[in-house]
Amino acid sequence: MLQLSSPVNDIYRRDLPVADPTILDPTDATAVEQGEWLALDATGHLVRVGAAPLPMAMQVFTQRGDYSSQAISKTCVLQLHEYEGETDMFEDAGGGFAVNDMLTVHTITVDGVTRSGFIQAVAGGTDWVYAIVTKDPATNNGRLGFMTVSPYNLP
Repeated sequence: MLQLSSPVNDIYRRDLPVADPTILDPTDATAVEQGEWLALDATGHLVRVGAAPLPMAMQVFTQRGDYSSQAISKTCVLQLHEYEGETDMFEDAGGGFAVNDMLTVHTITVDGVTRSGFIQAVAGGTDWVYAIVTKDPATNNGRLGFMTVSPYNLP
């Protein structure tokens, strides 16, 4: 789930091909969900983000089950410009979230399914910051509020 607070017309959206079209099949348990983050592979196709830190990933805007996405084996991602929204594509490392926490994108588990989403960025590591927390999910009906930033490496 992804709910934008920013006007969608102010965000650069782009349809890009996926490396594995089965992730667009809504009947597949591991189908890509709106709000997940995908990255480009060596051939320019979108794949789920892994555990390794990446300097560029893009959030999926297409809803699960969109027929046009399945037909062309592409999905719409939010590629450029900062925006604010709420998502359920995150994993808490155990410490909870606080407003102004920095977020990075990694492999996460949501309802027992491996996905790509937000976790807290770790200072002193190799994480890339993609967003800042604006709403704690504990006080926001289980949704993480965030504001994206231009990705930067966290020293």
